[in-house]
Amino acid sequence: MGEWDALASLARFVRYRDFGRDDTAFYDVASALSAAGRPGDAVLLDDDLGRGLLARWYDGPLPLAVSADDPAMGSAGRVWGVYWASPDRAVERNLSLAACPAATTWYKNVRVVLNGAPSLGAPRALGAQFGDMARLLSASTGSALNAGGILCVQLEWSPLARTAERYKAFVHLMDSAGRVVAQTDSEPQAGFMPTDQWQPGVLVSDRHGIALPDNLPPGAYQLMTGLYRLSDGARLPARDAQSRRYPNDEAPLGELTVR
Repeated sequence: MGEWDALASLARFVRYRDFGRDDTAFYDVASALSAAGRPGDAVLLDDDLGRGLLARWYDGPLPLAVSADDPAMGSAGRVWGVYWASPDRAVERNLSLAACPAATTWYKNVRVVLNGAPSLGAPRALGAQFGDMARLLSASTGSALNAGGILCVQLEWSPLARTAERYKAFVHLMDSAGRVVAQTDSEPQAGFMPTDQWQPGVLVSDRHGIALPDNLPPGAYQLMTGLYRLSDGARLPARDAQSRRYPNDEAPLGELTVR
Protein backbone atom coordinates (compact mmCIF):
# COMPACT_ATOMS: atom_id res chain seq x y z
CA MET A 1 0.00 0.00 0.00
CA GLY A 2 1.38 3.43 -0.98
CA GLU A 3 1.73 6.38 1.37
CA TRP A 4 -1.35 8.16 0.02
CA ASP A 5 -3.39 4.97 0.16
CA ALA A 6 -2.33 4.41 3.77
CA LEU A 7 -3.31 7.96 4.72
CA ALA A 8 -6.65 7.65 2.93
CA SER A 9 -7.34 4.36 4.68
CA LEU A 10 -6.52 5.89 8.07
CA ALA A 11 -8.70 8.93 7.37
CA ARG A 12 -11.58 6.68 6.34
CA PHE A 13 -11.19 4.59 9.51
CA VAL A 14 -11.32 7.73 11.68
CA ARG A 15 -14.34 9.03 9.78
CA TYR A 16 -16.26 5.77 10.13
CA ARG A 17 -15.31 5.46 13.80
CA ASP A 18 -16.54 8.99 14.51
CA PHE A 19 -19.86 8.26 12.82
CA GLY A 20 -20.24 4.82 14.37
CA ARG A 21 -19.63 3.01 11.09
CA ASP A 22 -17.62 -0.09 10.41
CA ASP A 23 -16.71 -0.88 6.80
CA THR A 24 -15.64 -4.42 7.68
CA ALA A 25 -19.36 -5.27 7.64
CA PHE A 26 -19.11 -5.29 3.86
CA TYR A 27 -16.95 -8.40 4.06
CA ASP A 28 -19.89 -10.20 5.69
CA VAL A 29 -22.30 -8.76 3.10
CA ALA A 30 -20.05 -9.98 0.29
CA SER A 31 -19.93 -13.46 1.80
CA ALA A 32 -23.73 -13.53 2.08
CA LEU A 33 -24.20 -12.42 -1.53
CA SER A 34 -21.73 -15.04 -2.73
CA ALA A 35 -23.63 -17.75 -0.86
CA ALA A 36 -27.25 -16.69 -1.50
CA GLY A 37 -27.12 -14.70 -4.73
CA ARG A 38 -28.70 -16.22 -7.81
CA PRO A 39 -28.39 -15.58 -11.54
CA GLY A 40 -30.65 -12.67 -12.42
CA ASP A 41 -30.23 -10.95 -9.03
CA ALA A 42 -28.94 -7.39 -8.69
CA VAL A 43 -27.55 -5.36 -5.77
CA LEU A 44 -28.68 -1.79 -5.05
CA LEU A 45 -26.62 0.32 -2.64
CA ASP A 46 -27.51 3.72 -1.23
CA ASP A 47 -24.24 5.45 -2.12
CA ASP A 48 -21.11 5.19 -4.26
CA LEU A 49 -18.83 4.79 -1.25
CA GLY A 50 -20.74 1.69 -0.16
CA ARG A 51 -20.47 0.24 -3.65
CA GLY A 52 -16.72 0.76 -3.59
CA LEU A 53 -16.40 -0.90 -0.19
CA LEU A 54 -18.51 -3.88 -1.23
CA ALA A 55 -16.54 -4.24 -4.47
CA ARG A 56 -13.35 -4.65 -2.40
CA TRP A 57 -14.73 -7.93 -1.06
CA TYR A 58 -17.30 -9.06 -3.60
CA ASP A 59 -16.08 -10.31 -6.98
CA GLY A 60 -19.15 -12.30 -7.96
CA PRO A 61 -21.37 -11.87 -11.02
CA LEU A 62 -24.17 -9.77 -9.49
CA PRO A 63 -24.20 -6.15 -10.74
CA LEU A 64 -23.70 -3.45 -8.10
CA ALA A 65 -25.91 -0.40 -8.71
CA VAL A 66 -26.52 2.87 -6.86
CA SER A 67 -29.60 3.93 -8.83
CA ALA A 68 -32.91 2.29 -9.62
CA ASP A 69 -32.41 3.60 -13.17
CA ASP A 70 -29.44 1.29 -13.69
CA PRO A 71 -30.28 -1.09 -16.59
CA ALA A 72 -29.43 -4.09 -14.40
CA MET A 73 -32.28 -3.16 -12.08
CA GLY A 74 -34.93 -3.31 -14.78
CA SER A 75 -34.24 -6.95 -15.60
CA ALA A 76 -33.52 -8.25 -12.09
CA GLY A 77 -35.71 -11.00 -10.68
CA ARG A 78 -34.60 -10.19 -7.13
CA VAL A 79 -32.85 -7.13 -5.71
CA TRP A 80 -30.60 -7.05 -2.67
CA GLY A 81 -30.89 -3.60 -1.09
CA VAL A 82 -27.74 -2.72 0.88
CA TYR A 83 -28.35 0.26 3.19
CA TRP A 84 -25.97 2.04 5.52
CA ALA A 85 -25.33 5.63 4.50
CA SER A 86 -28.46 7.51 3.45
CA PRO A 87 -30.16 9.50 6.25
CA ASP A 88 -33.29 10.13 4.15
CA ARG A 89 -33.49 6.48 2.98
CA ALA A 90 -34.56 7.70 -0.47
CA VAL A 91 -33.07 4.73 -2.32
CA GLU A 92 -34.83 2.25 -0.02
CA ARG A 93 -38.11 4.15 -0.20
CA ASN A 94 -38.10 4.15 -4.00
CA LEU A 95 -37.23 0.45 -4.15
CA SER A 96 -40.00 -0.44 -1.68
CA LEU A 97 -42.50 1.21 -4.04
CA ALA A 98 -41.17 -0.63 -7.09
CA ALA A 99 -40.49 -4.07 -5.57
CA CYS A 100 -41.66 -6.30 -2.71
CA PRO A 101 -39.43 -6.19 0.42
CA ALA A 102 -39.20 -9.71 1.83
CA ALA A 103 -36.40 -10.39 4.31
CA THR A 104 -34.07 -8.18 6.33
CA THR A 105 -30.66 -9.13 7.78
CA TRP A 106 -28.21 -6.94 9.71
CA TYR A 107 -24.45 -7.26 9.21
CA LYS A 108 -23.05 -5.06 11.97
CA ASN A 109 -24.18 -1.57 10.89
CA VAL A 110 -25.22 -2.54 7.35
CA ARG A 111 -28.79 -3.65 6.65
CA VAL A 112 -29.53 -5.94 3.71
CA VAL A 113 -33.10 -6.33 2.40
CA LEU A 114 -34.02 -8.97 -0.17
CA ASN A 115 -36.74 -7.75 -2.56
CA GLY A 116 -38.86 -9.67 -5.04
CA ALA A 117 -40.04 -8.47 -8.43
CA PRO A 118 -43.68 -7.29 -8.33
CA SER A 119 -45.33 -9.84 -10.61
CA LEU A 120 -48.82 -9.02 -9.37
CA GLY A 121 -52.14 -10.26 -10.69
CA ALA A 122 -55.46 -8.43 -10.81
CA PRO A 123 -56.68 -7.02 -7.46
CA ARG A 124 -59.19 -9.14 -5.55
CA ALA A 125 -61.89 -7.08 -3.82
CA LEU A 126 -62.14 -7.75 -0.08
CA GLY A 127 -63.84 -5.15 2.11
CA ALA A 128 -62.46 -6.50 5.39
CA GLN A 129 -62.43 -4.01 8.26
CA PHE A 130 -59.90 -3.80 11.09
CA GLY A 131 -61.28 -2.17 14.21
CA ASP A 132 -62.49 1.32 13.49
CA MET A 133 -59.18 2.23 11.92
CA ALA A 134 -59.04 0.87 8.37
CA ARG A 135 -60.73 -1.14 5.66
CA LEU A 136 -58.78 -3.48 3.40
CA LEU A 137 -60.20 -2.84 -0.05
CA SER A 138 -58.27 -5.36 -2.12
CA ALA A 139 -55.23 -7.59 -2.41
CA SER A 140 -53.06 -8.48 -5.40
CA THR A 141 -50.69 -11.43 -5.39
CA GLY A 142 -48.15 -13.07 -7.62
CA SER A 143 -49.47 -15.85 -9.80
CA ALA A 144 -46.55 -18.24 -10.39
CA LEU A 145 -45.33 -19.54 -7.03
CA ASN A 146 -42.35 -21.80 -6.63
CA ALA A 147 -40.52 -23.07 -3.55
CA GLY A 148 -37.54 -20.83 -2.84
CA GLY A 149 -39.11 -17.87 -4.62
CA ILE A 150 -40.60 -14.63 -3.32
CA LEU A 151 -44.36 -14.18 -3.16
CA CYS A 152 -45.37 -10.55 -3.74
CA VAL A 153 -48.53 -9.18 -2.11
CA GLN A 154 -49.99 -5.70 -2.50
CA LEU A 155 -52.62 -4.56 0.00
CA GLU A 156 -54.81 -1.51 -0.59
CA TRP A 157 -55.88 0.13 2.67
CA SER A 158 -58.54 2.78 3.17
CA PRO A 159 -57.99 4.53 6.53
CA LEU A 160 -61.21 5.30 8.40
CA ALA A 161 -59.90 7.25 11.37
CA ARG A 162 -56.67 8.76 12.66
CA THR A 163 -54.71 6.82 15.27
CA ALA A 164 -51.71 7.58 17.45
CA GLU A 165 -50.86 3.86 17.56
CA ARG A 166 -48.44 2.16 15.21
CA TYR A 167 -49.41 -1.22 13.83
CA LYS A 168 -47.61 -3.86 11.84
CA ALA A 169 -49.26 -5.73 9.01
CA PHE A 170 -48.66 -9.47 8.89
CA VAL A 171 -49.15 -11.70 5.88
CA HIS A 172 -49.10 -15.44 6.59
CA LEU A 173 -48.99 -18.32 4.14
CA MET A 174 -50.72 -21.29 5.77
CA ASP A 175 -50.94 -24.94 4.82
CA SER A 176 -54.04 -27.15 4.88
CA ALA A 177 -53.47 -27.89 8.57
CA GLY A 178 -53.51 -24.19 9.48
CA ARG A 179 -49.76 -23.97 10.09
CA VAL A 180 -47.84 -20.86 9.09
CA VAL A 181 -45.20 -21.98 6.57
CA ALA A 182 -43.96 -18.54 5.51
CA GLN A 183 -44.68 -14.99 6.61
CA THR A 184 -43.78 -11.35 6.67
CA ASP A 185 -44.38 -8.76 9.39
CA SER A 186 -43.64 -5.08 8.88
CA GLU A 187 -45.06 -1.63 9.24
CA PRO A 188 -46.94 -0.68 6.07
CA GLN A 189 -44.88 -0.05 2.95
CA ALA A 190 -41.62 -1.18 4.55
CA GLY A 191 -42.12 1.30 7.41
CA PHE A 192 -42.48 4.34 5.17
CA MET A 193 -46.24 4.62 5.77
CA PRO A 194 -46.72 3.95 9.51
CA THR A 195 -50.31 3.86 10.68
CA ASP A 196 -49.91 6.94 12.89
CA GLN A 197 -49.48 8.91 9.66
CA TRP A 198 -52.54 7.51 7.88
CA GLN A 199 -55.28 9.96 7.01
CA PRO A 200 -58.94 9.09 6.40
CA GLY A 201 -59.78 9.09 2.71
CA VAL A 202 -56.15 8.77 1.56
CA LEU A 203 -55.54 5.28 0.21
CA VAL A 204 -52.39 3.42 1.25
CA SER A 205 -50.70 0.93 -1.10
CA ASP A 206 -48.70 -1.56 0.95
CA ARG A 207 -46.36 -4.09 -0.69
CA HIS A 208 -44.95 -7.14 1.05
CA GLY A 209 -42.69 -9.95 -0.07
CA ILE A 210 -42.74 -13.42 1.47
CA ALA A 211 -39.62 -15.55 1.02
CA LEU A 212 -40.83 -19.11 0.43
CA PRO A 213 -38.73 -21.95 1.92
CA ASP A 214 -36.69 -23.98 -0.56
CA ASN A 215 -38.32 -27.18 0.72
CA LEU A 216 -41.92 -25.93 0.64
CA PRO A 217 -44.05 -28.85 -0.68
CA PRO A 218 -46.21 -28.24 -3.77
CA GLY A 219 -49.91 -27.79 -3.10
CA ALA A 220 -52.65 -25.37 -2.10
CA TYR A 221 -52.05 -22.73 0.57
CA GLN A 222 -54.15 -20.00 2.18
CA LEU A 223 -52.95 -16.42 2.48
CA MET A 224 -54.05 -14.45 5.57
CA THR A 225 -53.45 -10.91 6.81
CA GLY A 226 -54.08 -8.68 9.80
CA LEU A 227 -52.81 -5.76 11.86
CA TYR A 228 -51.24 -5.87 15.31
CA ARG A 229 -50.09 -3.14 17.68
CA LEU A 230 -46.35 -2.63 18.06
CA SER A 231 -46.57 -1.85 21.78
CA ASP A 232 -48.14 -5.13 22.92
CA GLY A 233 -48.79 -7.35 19.89
CA ALA A 234 -52.59 -7.13 20.24
CA ARG A 235 -54.39 -7.68 16.94
CA LEU A 236 -57.08 -5.33 15.71
CA PRO A 237 -60.48 -7.03 15.45
CA ALA A 238 -60.99 -8.15 11.85
CA ARG A 239 -64.47 -8.43 10.31
CA ASP A 240 -65.78 -9.27 6.87
CA ALA A 241 -68.04 -7.06 4.74
CA GLN A 242 -71.09 -8.36 6.71
CA SER A 243 -69.43 -7.44 10.04
CA ARG A 244 -68.76 -11.07 10.96
CA ARG A 245 -65.57 -11.44 12.95
CA TYR A 246 -62.81 -13.53 11.43
CA PRO A 247 -61.21 -16.27 13.55
CA ASN A 248 -57.91 -15.13 15.05
CA ASP A 249 -58.61 -11.64 13.63
CA GLU A 250 -56.97 -12.49 10.32
CA ALA A 251 -58.64 -11.92 6.97
CA PRO A 252 -58.29 -14.42 4.12
CA LEU A 253 -56.72 -13.07 0.94
CA GLY A 254 -57.33 -16.17 -1.16
CA GLU A 255 -55.90 -19.56 -2.00
CA LEU A 256 -52.57 -19.93 -3.77
CA THR A 257 -50.89 -22.90 -5.41
CA VAL A 258 -47.21 -23.65 -4.99
CA ARG A 259 -45.74 -25.66 -7.83
